[in-house]
Amino acid sequence: MNLEKIGKFLAQLRKEQNITQEELADKIGVSAKTVSKWERGKNFPDTIWLCKLSEIFNVGVEDIVNGERIDTTKKEGKVPVYFIKLNKNKSKKKILFLLMIILVIFALLFSAVYTITNYNRNKIFSLSTEDDSFKIDGYIIYNQREKLIILNDIKFEDTVAGTDLEPIIKSYEITLKSNKHTLYSKTFNIETEETLSKALKTAKISFSEVNKETITDSEIQKLYIMVDYIDRNGDLQQNTIKVKSTEEYASNKIFY
Repeated sequence: MNLEKIGKFLAQLRKEQNITQEELADKIGVSAKTVSKWERGKNFPDTIWLCKLSEIFNVGVEDIVNGERIDTTKKEGKVPVYFIKLNKNKSKKKILFLLMIILVIFALLFSAVYTITNYNRNKIFSLSTEDDSFKIDGYIIYNQREKLIILNDIKFEDTVAGTDLEPIIKSYEITLKSNKHTLYSKTFNIETEETLSKALKTAKISFSEVNKETITDSEIQKLYIMVDYIDRNGDLQQNTIKVKSTEEYASNKIFY
């Protein structure tokens, strides 16, 4: 099979009909780049495209395969019989049916592999508190490689907030702990003394736990956040707040 000869023949047939590569591509449902590769002898059309090309150019499939118009009296034995049979509608339907079966099998296999691989691997927990003095807003997001922990807001909402009785602080430390591990700890230094509620506005936290075993699902239900600060008198004040974890999403369903 001479691909270069076939390509030149396809280009000749296209030009005889006065259509561009783009127009031919649109007619048969492929890209212009694919048509170009056929005409340059870089690729050979699949059997389903052979049939379409045969219809568009009004030539036999065997003519395309041989790269030239063949005298009908000499066609016998020139090309394999199965190429000629492809012109029949019955053969086309069989090919399409087989393709549909293959696609369905692949889709089922993909769904099975995806479900096994990802079942319950991805989760999202929202974080909050029921403490009267401190409120938080955050998330723990699972994926297959890591756990992303985000605390968007840590607010001081005690009854003394905004009054003369609100603590004035020099520095503070935020620590997130489970019942087994310290997950995060950071000290925030303040250039000038500030109220506790104002200082906490800078306490946005985002970090990743790459080690999957660092925090388990059971530990997520037993999280604590510690807000420790040095007041203007130099005294250490410690606050331990229970964190409430609520599961918002889990990839444990096949269909949603």
